[in-house]
Parts: sequence; structure tokens; C-alpha cells
Amino acid sequence: MVIKSLTRSDNVAVGLLKVNTSGLSVEAKYFLVRVVLEFAEQPVSLSVSELSERFGMGRAAVKRARDELLTSDSGLGSGYLQKHFAPARSRTGLEATPRGRPRRGVILSEPLLHQIEDAEGDAGIRGAILRTALFGGRKRVNCLATRDTPESHGGLKERESRLTVAGRLLLAALWALAGEGGVVKDASHSRLSKLTGMTQLRVRDQLRRLQRLDYILIMVPGLTGRLVPGRAPGMVVLNYLHPEFAAVCRADRYRMVRTLCDPLLPIIRAYEDADKIETSYPHGVAHGEGRNLSTTNDVSLGWNRVFSGEPHKERAQRYLTVKACEYVSNLLNGDVRHLMSSVYNINANVHSCMSRELFANSGLARINRHLPDNLTNWLYRGVRAAARKAIEDVAASQGVTIKEMMHRIESRCRHFQVIPDFQQIGFVMVTYEECI
Repeated sequence: MVIKSLTRSDNVAVGLLKVNTSGLSVEAKYFLVRVVLEFAEQPVSLSVSELSERFGMGRAAVKRARDELLTSDSGLGSGYLQKHFAPARSRTGLEATPRGRPRRGVILSEPLLHQIEDAEGDAGIRGAILRTALFGGRKRVNCLATRDTPESHGGLKERESRLTVAGRLLLAALWALAGEGGVVKDASHSRLSKLTGMTQLRVRDQLRRLQRLDYILIMVPGLTGRLVPGRAPGMVVLNYLHPEFAAVCRADRYRMVRTLCDPLLPIIRAYEDADKIETSYPHGVAHGEGRNLSTTNDVSLGWNRVFSGEPHKERAQRYLTVKACEYVSNLLNGDVRHLMSSVYNINANVHSCMSRELFANSGLARINRHLPDNLTNWLYRGVRAAARKAIEDVAASQGVTIKEMMHRIESRCRHFQVIPDFQQIGFVMVTYEECI
């Protein structure tokens, strides 16, 4: 079997991190992913002490993980690892045929070897971040202040960044699950527990630690809302600009613009404003029943019933705000000329995500069959206006025209990420990479 570049194993490692690997312990799964990334098709003939130092695990943890992977059923017809015996090492380096017992080693099982052999390309920037997340996390670094705290305007804060095996595995799993803009749409404790082999309590503690160390920018707990969004899993936004990822993400290329995004204000205040509304409309008209809510004013008539009385108002509002910023990021990372066209148009992918993720609750259709579609259109208008405003403000900060900024975005700007500032309502931080 021809040994390919180790980066070809990135996709296999990402796949392993995204699936429930038959109840492996956290140490075993971490050991397995490290073997896939560092050794790929090659046998692992290092001693327990060498693996302990290389992987940042205790000797006993290395032995337990190795033995567990040799005996556990991978669901592919064999274990995750199989035994491999390497020739004895020369003590002096001068012996032609070293004497002694063969060294006990391991190699990936045949099904995993075939997965690496068949892998196409690599995982790109996500694979590089994933490797850094797994291999690093044990040194003192200057961490960027979290962007939704008052410290974020005061520069840098220095703190000890030591991640355990559990913390590094969870961080890598989050990056494997992350979509555009570093957003993990389903970061529920139950899902992460199954992926990492940790208990839900341990997952919660590790998530909090990752947030304290600025690996996570925003963490929104899951909720069961009344109508919007209904039942929603927890969500996490990861930090591309953490100093530990500076080399692979080329932090020197990133630009940050903090701006007031007025079009987001009606979205950000939806639950609060709905609770303040007092109308004298007849019941049927006020709640938009039996009619197509086609205009902005008509849609607002349904707000009192849709958004008011939310038992988890603060959590639901935070969730809706983060989702709106995620959609703004998606539009900025799409066709910018389509976005900035004077003709009103719709990005079908973003529009369908809004409908599916926020307005799929059957209770909305029971109020009015047109309400889900009209709420989606209302949200899309606000998000589209916010994305256009973001481009205008970024252009102003760079001292260029909107047309010149559009050309820059098309030719050398990517990885737009829009993060809300929860300390100052309506303000967002727009981050993007400019390849010069």
C-alpha cells in the first residue's frame, strides 16, 4: 500500500470526530484520532513513554486507550487498531541485525486504512485548525478578549491555556462539526457526549472552560421556545482568531470592523417589543387570522401572538440574534454582486435555512397558514439589509468605494464572520480574511 501525504487523513479524522464511535472512552477516541492524523497508514512502534510524551497523555492512559482500541468493535468488522510487531532497536546504532524481542506496536485496522487510501484531498483550513487543536493547548498564550465582554475593547489578556485530553478532543470535535463562519448549529450536550465519550456534565464543564479561554466566542444553550424557534439545540460560534490558530489561519490577514447594524434592531428586539405591544384591534385582525400577511405592517400584527409571552425570552432572543448574524455571514460569503444588486433578490439557500431552522413550528401555521412564509420573508429582508450595511461600513473603514469593496470581496476577501455585541444592542463585529 502506497503511503500518501498525512494530510490526506484529515478527512478521515474529521469523519471519526463527527460520528458516535461505539462508546469509546474520551482517551481512546483522542488516541485514535491522533494515530490517524500523525501516522495514517504507517505502524506505530513508539514505546508507551514516547507516546505519552508525544500525545500529552499519562502512561496509564496510553495503555488503557491502546488496549481499548485493540479490543473494541469498530462496527467495520474488526477493531480500530490491530497489533503490529516491529524489529528490535539497535542499542548502539552500529549493529547490522539488532538482537532482542520485537517491539510491540499497533497499526490502524484494514477498514480504516482503506478509508485513508480512498480519501480525496484534505480538509483544508478546517483540517489545519483541527490538527492544531489536538496537538496544542499546553502552552502559555496571549488570548484575545471575548468580543461580548467589556474587556474586548481593552486589548489582550494573558492567561494560562492548558487543555486536557478531554478539552482538546472536544475542541477538535467542535471544529469538525463547524460550518461556515465557525458556527456549530447543533452543539447539544447529549450529541457532544456521544461523540466524545464524556458525560454530559463533563461536556458542560469543558465547554465553559473553552469559552473562558476564548476558543469559543459565543455559546447559546438549547431551548424549547413557545413558537419561534420552538425546540432548538445549543449552538456554538468558534474563534478563528485565537492565537493558537494564528499560524494556520494567517491572523495577520484578518480585518475587524465594529459597526452599528441598524437593520438588525427589529430582529434583536422582537420578543421585547412584542411584549410591549398593546393593540385595540379585533381578535382576528390583530393576530392576522384568515388573511395573507403580505406587508411589513401586516406581519407586525402577528408579532403579539408569535413573540409575546415567551417563557425563555432572554435565551430565545439571544438565539434569534446569533442566528440572524449567522445568516448575514452566509450572505457575505456568497455572491456579493447578487447581494448588492439594486434589484431585490433572494439567496435560496439562506432563505430555506431560515424557514427550516426558525419557522418550522406547526403552531405558526395554525395561527395563519401564510405566517411561516411571511415571517421568513420579513427576517430575510432584515438580514439582507444588514449584510448590505456591513459591506458599506467595511468599505468606509477601508477608505474605498462600495464598488471597489465588492471587487475586493470577489477577488481576495473570504471567511466573513459577523458576531453580535451583547453589551451594546445593535452593534456587531465583522471579521474577514483579506489575502494580499
